[in-house]
Amino acid sequence: MMETLPSVGSLKFCQLADTTTKDKCLARLTQVLCPPDIDTSTPLIKQSSAFDEEENKKAVSSDHTETESPSTRIANYLRSCRENTIKNDSSLQVLLRSNHEHADKIKIDDRSHKDATFWICDMIKAPCLLMFISWSTTFVIDAALDVYLIPLTQHTNFAKICVDSADDNQCTVVQGSFMDKNASKKEFLMEDILCYRSERMLTVTLLERMTAINKIVANFRKISGGAYEHGNYPFEFRGKPWFANNGPKACVTFFEHYRTSTSTQQLMYRDGRHAENVSLGYMIWSMHHVPLSSMATMLHWTYPPRTFVQIQVPIHARHQNNHNNHYNRHHQHNGMQIGMTNKMGVLQDFNAMSNQSIQLFLRNEYDGNRTIAAVKAQFDEQSMRSLIATSQTNIHNQFILCRIMYSKQQSCYSVLEKLSESKISNLVEKNAHKYNEMLLKAGSWSSVHSASEKEKIALLTSSVTEFVRQSTHVIQMCAKEAVVAAFQDLSKHVIKARLQKPKTMTQSHQHQNHQQQQSHHRNQNHHSHQHRDQHREQHHHRQTNVYKPAPIPDPPNYSNYNA
Repeated sequence: MMETLPSVGSLKFCQLADTTTKDKCLARLTQVLCPPDIDTSTPLIKQSSAFDEEENKKAVSSDHTETESPSTRIANYLRSCRENTIKNDSSLQVLLRSNHEHADKIKIDDRSHKDATFWICDMIKAPCLLMFISWSTTFVIDAALDVYLIPLTQHTNFAKICVDSADDNQCTVVQGSFMDKNASKKEFLMEDILCYRSERMLTVTLLERMTAINKIVANFRKISGGAYEHGNYPFEFRGKPWFANNGPKACVTFFEHYRTSTSTQQLMYRDGRHAENVSLGYMIWSMHHVPLSSMATMLHWTYPPRTFVQIQVPIHARHQNNHNNHYNRHHQHNGMQIGMTNKMGVLQDFNAMSNQSIQLFLRNEYDGNRTIAAVKAQFDEQSMRSLIATSQTNIHNQFILCRIMYSKQQSCYSVLEKLSESKISNLVEKNAHKYNEMLLKAGSWSSVHSASEKEKIALLTSSVTEFVRQSTHVIQMCAKEAVVAAFQDLSKHVIKARLQKPKTMTQSHQHQNHQQQQSHHRNQNHHSHQHRDQHREQHHHRQTNVYKPAPIPDPPNYSNYNA
């Protein structure tokens, strides 16, 4: 199954609103963000010179429909904030320095944020939400237009961070996601703000909106104090760190904040100051990005999907044992290894092959939890070796569940992980509500806790439709290296100069240190010899009858030995 984002309903401090409250909340939200006198499908501010005017017109005419309701527009926008929007390499042309008008006039400096044309941040693996804050009510809306109320014990004090007075008509709307600050605390990670103290923020630049977010965070820290520590506020506010494309240091350090988790094999992001979160990809926004618009100013790149498939591996030649003779006579295997077959359906010695087609078993969504041999796919050499090694110790499981990913560069699949029985049980039981519904639809009366191992594997296995959709998506999307190079292109010449300069300075600095160390040791040796001679001379005055030997010369390059 494709990994899904965690649900907002799983948060203990969020209460799902009833139908009446939901309609009222959505009406207030659309009235604030999408009033009848403003059309958010067209740009409200002057677009960056990096964009082609004709391309913008095409985007508006193709994406915007007159029949689209304001609530549907909000839902589509929230959904697109966690999806891939970079369709191919041509989408990245807008980031290149050659496509910036008067690029030489853009100041390349990490402190000149106002000169930036694009910003980048991490796409967190959590649903994109809108939080509506007024003097009396705080509620959250997700991409499915479900409304969740957040009851706060000190709501009046909490509202001071976003509204001016007790006028309930004033409000603030922020965009972001809930994430774990630590094991017991949550925080709302704000990535954008659409309305601040009843002032619509759709007509200002991204930098101005980030400044408003900083004010909210500062105000929250002032009023929370010990209140947050004592549990009066169930979550904390924090602004998502954005990095400008005209900052040479920022363009490099942003991509250094990632690591792969050894336990979950997921990519993690941490900016060095805050809690770590699971990453979905990159979010690249123009300085003139207009929220809720259909302009091509929001470039998102997501990591290639990793799907669960079943692979039939050879069972170790156990059937020659005496206690399995009855099994052999019945199934007529006669000690042969069964399992991986080539694309012709013939059992083959995969130890002699470096790249082979293997049958992938997927779930047939139209027939409950049944799996079928749906695809024959090529795997790389390392994955083949891993599967062969598994077959050498496999004595009971004919099918194994693997997490695989398609490599566009190599035109084949790679096995990322082979899941054990305990790992399969943990994944299924972690999302018990979802998989219990799947079992019920499949006609099974089992739950995830009583399901057989075969049923658990089938629940995690991707469906045929899902596998085809994800594979097509990977083939069409551009490589991560192309996205990184395009974002750094504006500051590329300064980045190269800085990378070469420290190398030259380091060599010169090492040479100077070596000379200083040699001089220091010479002085130290000279001082020690002089001190020794003075000490001996003083001792000679006290004991005149003691013979004073001639000083022993130092060996050649003595100072170098000490160094």
